[in-house]
Amino acid sequence: MPKPLVSIIIATFNSEHILPKVLDSLVAQSISKNKIEILIIDGGSSDNTVKIAKKYGCKIIKNPKRDPINAKFLGFNAAHGKYLVFTDHDEVLENKRSIELKLKAIEAMPEVCVVVSSGYINPEGYAIINKYINEFGDPFSFFIYRLSKDKEYFYKTMLKRYKRLKENREYAIFDLSGNKCVALFELVAGSTMINAELIKKEFPQTKTDVFSLGQSYAFVLSKYPKLGFTLNDGLIHYSASSFKAYKNKIKWRVKNNIFYKDSMGKAAYLGRENLQRAGTKIKKYIYPFYVFSLLPVLIDTVWLIYSRKNINYFMHFPLSLYTASCIMYYYILKLLKMNPELVGYDGMKLKKI
Repeated sequence: MPKPLVSIIIATFNSEHILPKVLDSLVAQSISKNKIEILIIDGGSSDNTVKIAKKYGCKIIKNPKRDPINAKFLGFNAAHGKYLVFTDHDEVLENKRSIELKLKAIEAMPEVCVVVSSGYINPEGYAIINKYINEFGDPFSFFIYRLSKDKEYFYKTMLKRYKRLKENREYAIFDLSGNKCVALFELVAGSTMINAELIKKEFPQTKTDVFSLGQSYAFVLSKYPKLGFTLNDGLIHYSASSFKAYKNKIKWRVKNNIFYKDSMGKAAYLGRENLQRAGTKIKKYIYPFYVFSLLPVLIDTVWLIYSRKNINYFMHFPLSLYTASCIMYYYILKLLKMNPELVGYDGMKLKKI
């Protein structure tokens, strides 16, 4: 049996509600089915996730540590395709030619090793908080990177920050070299396509170090700075269904970065921090002053409302206060040597990576 050209990797855990939409969007792709394989790396789901995956003919791999970081690492090593596409369990491909377009972009120039989608789309009728998440991730990330991942603004931001080498109706190629802005692009999420064959050869540490894979964007794009960007190729992202769920996610991220620097935190901001320029590293210390002095965060809130023409972006203000308060609270706990248990978004205990 010939090897697939593209391996699609999806980390799951109790994902039965959105997974059928994700898999339907993959089955509907224009690329020949014998050229792809879909790997489901499951963390021990107690619902119908695995049953659904089997129904769609996916290959199932068990993830004993349950967290998505380890799942993607397992998928990276188990995949047979020359190219990998990392799609999360709540990301639905909008364009039926998404994978076909990414293949065209990644093969347009030998120096292109990574291709990203056009950005996130808020599902129709979904919570407004989801749109904010899709665009910036969280208030801290907005402050540090100021990179919109919303489909409406992502490409415009790219044009402002990076040199465009080529563009047609299907994709564009950008040159990220020599730019002062941090080139932060998820290689293991967002339906990003990577040349896994080349990455495994050029950066063998990605095969043995789970954290190296998670932060691979920095060293991969530093050596291969030409980035593919597919056009009209959005991702419908079902991230957080409520403010309560999102607040729990923020709290989880803060705890990881403060208490678990050598595990979950290393896979998040702390891992990226060591790969960033000095100016960007300093910004994290400025964040509490940015928030608690009120005026700067209010100015950004007004700017978001005006530029997006959406009053709902007022949420940036209270969410910033909440995020900064979590940071201060957990740093106080750390000073008091009161370490919380390592858990997932849902409160269930995780094994250390």
